[in-house]
Amino acid sequence: KSHVFRCMAHIINLATQAFLSAHSKSKHYDPATPDMDAADMIAVRHGFERDEIGLVRAIAVKERLSAKRKELFQRAQTRTDDGHVPRAQTLQLLLDMKTRWSSTFLMLRHALDLKEEVDYFVRLLAFEERDGEKRRKLMDLELTESEWDNIRLLLSLLAQAEKAQQAFSTEQGPTMHTVLPALEALFKAWSSRKESTKYADFTDVLEAGLSKIAKYYERTSTSNAHIIAMLLDPAQKLSYIRTYWGEELLAEVVQHAEVIYKEHYSVVYGSDVSSSKTIIPNHRITLQNHKLASLLGELSDDDDEDSSSHHDACHQGDPAKPWLHGFHGYLNTREHVGNVSIVEWWG
Repeated sequence: KSHVFRCMAHIINLATQAFLSAHSKSKHYDPATPDMDAADMIAVRHGFERDEIGLVRAIAVKERLSAKRKELFQRAQTRTDDGHVPRAQTLQLLLDMKTRWSSTFLMLRHALDLKEEVDYFVRLLAFEERDGEKRRKLMDLELTESEWDNIRLLLSLLAQAEKAQQAFSTEQGPTMHTVLPALEALFKAWSSRKESTKYADFTDVLEAGLSKIAKYYERTSTSNAHIIAMLLDPAQKLSYIRTYWGEELLAEVVQHAEVIYKEHYSVVYGSDVSSSKTIIPNHRITLQNHKLASLLGELSDDDDEDSSSHHDACHQGDPAKPWLHGFHGYLNTREHVGNVSIVEWWG
């Protein structure tokens, strides 16, 4: 198990799906039942609160599944009456998928960007409907200002998950060293908001997401991979662990890493090789992860702790332990951030 690591994007997906499922019980659109009335997809909370995710989804279904309604939505965007500034390019509403939380995030964000046009579109639909019962259902689709405010709060919470996912989603180099910091940043961001009165209506929702993160974060403790990857990032090494985990865990990490380093050292050099033959890369440049830097702002509490202090390696000069010279020589060397990847740095 120490060599097994889980897909972090999947963990973010599970946590965010738990978050969304706790908040919204509205049905997703099913292409197999196209005749289902979109208004019937919307659930209510506590017996009276309408589900704003379901409302936006129902409006998107109405707009996307009819050529006539697509034209109406275009008209809502290009109109010049009532002081509306016409859009140079007309857009369609987005419809989310059950299996991808990010599609719900994008659907809500896109609808909020088109808020004025969405409200006008719903009123236009109702105005053109001749059947009284259908007209009433269409009028009920219009979101209140309070419901739009809830969407803004939802988006601010989901944006934290989106940032965490982006922190380890790149094709420019390895990202395993960003996994634990990203999960911790998301956990801290949601935890702090859970205690805020601004997000009082989302307490249970946040708890559902946090429980899922905690469950899978705990499982990372069975693998050495994430911590070793953090140490192998020349720009980071022990700095994150020292700053956010504390000295006790820092000492445990260093001790554990020493054991792993010794095992590999013995395989490569043999147990009798002197420390003078230990190879350390002669260039000190790596690529900084700017996405992670923005996430770490979530963890920072204006710490005054000096993160540049070096770990005291009391045995690094011990001739009976030649591997410690190279091990601590690497950990205690300051690196300068440049424009090459971690893989290139290590050669």
